[in-house]
Amino acid sequence: MTVRIPLFVRLLGWGLGSLLFAQVDRATLTGTITDSSSAALVGARITAVHQGSGLKREAVAQTNGNYVLPQLPIGIYDVTIEAPGFKGVRHENVALQVGQIRTLDVELAVAPATTQIEVIDAAVALDQSSAELGSVIQSSQMQQLPVNGRHWAGLMLTAPGAINTGDGSQGSTRFVGRANDDNNWTFDGIDNTAIKDPTYGANTRLVVSMDSIAEFRVSSSLYSAESGSALGGQVHLVSKSGSNAFHGGVFEYFRNSALDARTVFDGPELPPFRLNQFGGNLGGPIKRNKAFFFANFEGLRQRQSSTFTNQVPSAALRSSVLAASPELRGVIEAYPVGDRPTGDPNVDDIVRQFSRKGTENSGMVRVDYNLSDRTTMFGRYNTNDALLSDPAGIRDIYQNEEAARTHNAVLQVQRTFGHSTVNETRLGLNRNPRVERDTGIFLESFSIPGLTELPTTESQSEIGTTFSLINNLSLFRGRHNLKFGGEVRRIHVNTGWTPSIDVDFATIQDFIGNRVDEIDIDEGLPMAGGRRTYYFGYAQDEIKVRHNMTLNLGVRYEYYTVLREVNDRLLVFDTGIGDFAAIGTPAYLPDRNNFAPRVSLAWAPGFLKEKTVIRAGYGMYYGPGQVDDVMAGIESTEQSFSLTAADLPGLSYPIAPFIGAAQSEGRTPRHLLPHRRDMYAQHWGLSVEQQLPATFTMQVGYNANNAHKILSRTYINVLIPGTNRRPWPAFGRIDSKESAGNGTFNALQVSLKRRMTGSLQWQTEYMWSHAINDAAIGGGESAAPQNISDRRAEKGDSQYDIRHTITTNMVWQLPFGPGRPFLRGGFGGKVLGGWELSMIHSARTGRGINIAITRSARDLPDGNTSNQRPNLVPGVPIYPENQTIHNWLNRDAFAVPAPGTWGNLGRFIARGPGVNQVDLSLQKTVSIRESQRLAFRAEFFNLFNRPHFGLPAANISAASAFGRITSPANRTVGTGTARQIQFMARYMF
Repeated sequence: MTVRIPLFVRLLGWGLGSLLFAQVDRATLTGTITDSSSAALVGARITAVHQGSGLKREAVAQTNGNYVLPQLPIGIYDVTIEAPGFKGVRHENVALQVGQIRTLDVELAVAPATTQIEVIDAAVALDQSSAELGSVIQSSQMQQLPVNGRHWAGLMLTAPGAINTGDGSQGSTRFVGRANDDNNWTFDGIDNTAIKDPTYGANTRLVVSMDSIAEFRVSSSLYSAESGSALGGQVHLVSKSGSNAFHGGVFEYFRNSALDARTVFDGPELPPFRLNQFGGNLGGPIKRNKAFFFANFEGLRQRQSSTFTNQVPSAALRSSVLAASPELRGVIEAYPVGDRPTGDPNVDDIVRQFSRKGTENSGMVRVDYNLSDRTTMFGRYNTNDALLSDPAGIRDIYQNEEAARTHNAVLQVQRTFGHSTVNETRLGLNRNPRVERDTGIFLESFSIPGLTELPTTESQSEIGTTFSLINNLSLFRGRHNLKFGGEVRRIHVNTGWTPSIDVDFATIQDFIGNRVDEIDIDEGLPMAGGRRTYYFGYAQDEIKVRHNMTLNLGVRYEYYTVLREVNDRLLVFDTGIGDFAAIGTPAYLPDRNNFAPRVSLAWAPGFLKEKTVIRAGYGMYYGPGQVDDVMAGIESTEQSFSLTAADLPGLSYPIAPFIGAAQSEGRTPRHLLPHRRDMYAQHWGLSVEQQLPATFTMQVGYNANNAHKILSRTYINVLIPGTNRRPWPAFGRIDSKESAGNGTFNALQVSLKRRMTGSLQWQTEYMWSHAINDAAIGGGESAAPQNISDRRAEKGDSQYDIRHTITTNMVWQLPFGPGRPFLRGGFGGKVLGGWELSMIHSARTGRGINIAITRSARDLPDGNTSNQRPNLVPGVPIYPENQTIHNWLNRDAFAVPAPGTWGNLGRFIARGPGVNQVDLSLQKTVSIRESQRLAFRAEFFNLFNRPHFGLPAANISAASAFGRITSPANRTVGTGTARQIQFMARYMF
């Protein structure tokens, strides 16, 4: 029986507007049903049955023979197409992936009613519905590819548009030139970010266990109006679910340093390393075809020592300091004695091993219930408990410790009305409590050019929570597949920190003479609570212009309310009066202009036999950045002060005599531009994808974007040039966040893919790109200009501009043993059968190096010492003739600017080392019984032990370290390590 949807329900579906997630964790099957003369078969019945759960969904071909089955759970389906007077067809093993809109066109032949249905194994089809730049990470890739650290985010690098700017973790993977906090992560459609700062800490690896994920989709650019809240990539994870058959297993991955290689920075003894990752999962039916469950647990235990090279005072410097400034005895003696001299007589190197520790426990449980073929629901809960510590200085006592306990939960109900209407509602929770503590010796931290910083003891707590209510409605009418959706997301961020004091010297000579250049005092913040709400709305029309041409038209609206403090304790600095505004003043004015149109076209020309798809698209994308970006009013409730040598000549340590002056004339609140605007980017692109022999496909495309109103930083209340006065004498230099940044990105993208078919899966992604900005990259990533009056001088290559990047991944089931082409039986088949070879190759060119200089506030017209650069010496190359890791940059190419002037060197003019790494795994699977298997795997990360290096020190004021690379690109897990070997054992049933 057909259920008619009342008008008010349709309007409600529109009014609830916003996806962020309508389709992103589901799939759609669409197509056209015709007869042998290409005439539309209106009324043909399409039935899709999920092989795992038995869920059945039906559709009826409408105008022009078009049909749509929207919001299907991902998985493998058998699809039957029938029409009176025609021979029916059943396509078996139709794979539907997360976020996919799969086209399945069917031509039916005239036949008697008694003719049996023809069975066809579904072929891999090109996407004929979207211009999106992205890909799905399949279950075979997650299960088989060698991923160092077993963090699912390491596989984001296999997507087109992804750029690895570090160790390949969630925190270092960027998409199409945008900041990593401009990405959006969801788990079963529910917000899965770290909330205050969207990116989780790089060391937390089991926020979602890889064995909990069925598959995930990475959308780098040109995604439809269904997704948003980001200028960069969308990453949508889908949890595993149970089925009509019990399945599960237990596993352990383990390694230690016995088989690992040394880096060039290690001594003769390899630092000890031990890693164990273990767990198990179980899924199956509670009631056949009705209710199912899946549960997973994974634990991690890691203990690793690494070799660190730091800089400490030489004997000569110690004598000079004690002779000239005995009050600095405690500071100079806090440094241990060095091991070897450097090129600077004041500085020695010290080489020591320090330990990293990590403990995590992650768990997930999901229950699905099919009330009927029309009504389904599921609930899922996921958690991770992590305790991590990293070395943070030159002694064992200096540690950075992090404790986090994440929670993510969803409850979803979906209802199908008739054959053409689907509605779903979701409730979601995402919670991320986190405490970070730094351990030092002094109440103060000390920064001295050329020497390793001495950290203080301090801690910071943050508890981020989001609550989501989501509703989505899909309607199919003739040529139009209409989608409307909505989300309301409530955000709670509670944060606080302990007191801290920073003492900075401009040069080693100033340190000898106890001439402090700047002190910063923060009296700490008791826990404060930020509250904010996001509203998202979208409407999307996927128009089947012809059976081989799809036009997508959409519009999205995003509104981010103004942050408030839960007890209305905001302190808003008003530049109009040069003081704090009255209590109750809003932190800033809201931006209600975030309308984001999206349009794309996908065409598979008939004259090219529909084996070629041409795609073009344009879209506007908004994003809130970090919640931290708009918390200036909360941060100003703390008492913080700053004083420089330009404000008060004679500044020295101990700082107690100067605290009164700092409090009376150096308070440093945070400022936020009241008329700020939300960031936005315009993306556009054109691509051509061609079907090749052996089920390969190749895509070549141009992708670009420009971003505006990006979070930018500057300073206000700097010194009036020529004086030692500030415009507002009661305050010091004030950090100000604005929305004046701009950036551009252009790229050539080439992809070669073969989905897992038969025994081989292959994917290669190459990208040439160029990213330019003015020191404002995106959410949470912006640097103040060295001259606050000349922001144009900051325009240059992005810090993360990487010109060439290529990634290849492969899974190959070797052709031996039962069911394979060679040695199908006998002893040889048993020995050689069941082997699988997997590989990831990743390579990129070097990141930018920003040449810096430490200057005294006395030497600059406005007293602002942040982000200063030297002069470039004309005619002198920036690289030495014989470049090595000990001499990467030519010091003679850079000069100290004259007092009262700024340096003329541009940003990030030099390049560091690149990365070129092959990770390989070899697995043997043995059948114990018909449904039980045992797998053994050896994984080799950086198989050829190619040396990978970090960036060189690039501050010309630190003469002993300048131009030297003293660390590998990565010490623990991820890309850039020395060769590491890992073993796995897994039992499956």
